[in-house]
Amino acid sequence: LDSLLRRGRRVELTVVGCTPPRGTRHPAMRVIPFLNKAVPSERAMLASLWNDAHCLVLPTRQEAAGLVFCEAAAHGLPRISTKTGGVPTYVEDGVSGTLLAPDANAEQWADAIEATLGDPARYQAQSAAARVAFDTRLNWDAWGQRLHTLLSSAGI
Repeated sequence: LDSLLRRGRRVELTVVGCTPPRGTRHPAMRVIPFLNKAVPSERAMLASLWNDAHCLVLPTRQEAAGLVFCEAAAHGLPRISTKTGGVPTYVEDGVSGTLLAPDANAEQWADAIEATLGDPARYQAQSAAARVAFDTRLNWDAWGQRLHTLLSSAGI
């Protein structure tokens, strides 16, 4: 946040689903530790957060299968994350988002965020590509169809 704010960018970060470590709070950061999708009011709050978001930023160090990438894609949001584990399965670097090295520093993260949000054509292209990825690959119906095809080809 500080890197972007020093550049004159008006940004805020909403952290949902965890509590950041002590000492990482920031005036431009809002923390919502947990939302239960089974509770209608909390599901509605999550939907509102997705609708208000401009991108997903997830600086993960290890990630096998983050469903949050699918949820962000469903809302047509560019995803900015780390090239680690299964993340490249969900985010195509330069197409539906941006992937940084696991050891990227704060300035590199700020550069990636600024490049995505500061370039309307890039933002629109990544947003559209994220939604296409959701419609074609990153949803349960597509998963079920792929599983059916695999099982059928194996004679099961």
